[in-house]
Amino acid sequence: MEIDNVSPRDIYNSLNVDLNRNSVFKAGEGAGASGSFFFFSADKRFLIKTLRGNERKILLNMLDSFIKYLKDVGNQSLIAKIYGVYTVKTNVYSSCDFIVMQNTSRMINNTHPKMSFDMKGSVFKRKTILKEHFWLQQDQLNCEKILKDLNFMEIREAIGSYLLHLEHSDQEKLNRMVEADSKFLRSHNLMDYSLLFVVETAPAEMKSFFQGFA
Repeated sequence: MEIDNVSPRDIYNSLNVDLNRNSVFKAGEGAGASGSFFFFSADKRFLIKTLRGNERKILLNMLDSFIKYLKDVGNQSLIAKIYGVYTVKTNVYSSCDFIVMQNTSRMINNTHPKMSFDMKGSVFKRKTILKEHFWLQQDQLNCEKILKDLNFMEIREAIGSYLLHLEHSDQEKLNRMVEADSKFLRSHNLMDYSLLFVVETAPAEMKSFFQGFA
C-alpha cells in the first residue's frame, strides 16, 4: 500500500546522497529525550530518524493494524506517516535501524519566521530554557529551538493573544482526529507521543493548514 501516494522512487530520489550530504553532517542528537539521530531530506519532504532498542520490532508488529486504521479513517490522522523501515549493515560499524517518515511541518515557505512546539498536554518539565523573549525577533514570532507546553502558555500571556484561532467546525475535526489517534496508540500500549504544532508567519492571503481538512 502506498500512503499519501509516496512511492519507493519518491523516497529514493529525495534521499539522493549528493543532495543530502550536508544535511547529514549538520544533523545532531535529537531534541527529545531519546537522543535519536535525525535529519530532514534536502527537499524537506521526509524526516529520517534512527531507531533505538526495540522500536523497530514495535513498528513492524503494529504495521498491519496501522495501515488498516489509516484506511478506516480515510487517512484523516495526525499520526506522522512512516513510509519505510530500513536497516543499514556494514563491515565496520554495528547495524543501524532507521525510518523514513512524513515531515509533518507543512511549511508554505521554509524561509518564513516560525515557531515549533512539542506539545504533550503537561506542564511537568515541559519548558525549553531561552533568553527572555528570545522568540520575539524584530517584531516577528520566530525561534529555531523546539518549544514546549509552558513556552506556549508564556508566549500567549506575553502577546495577549492565542497563537491559534480555529473555526468551530475545524475544532471538531481536530478533536475527532486527536481522540481517534489516541485510542489507536493506546490500543498498542503507546503513551509517549506529542502533538507537533508549528506557527508560521505567512502572508494573510495564503490558505491556512486547517482549511485543507476534508
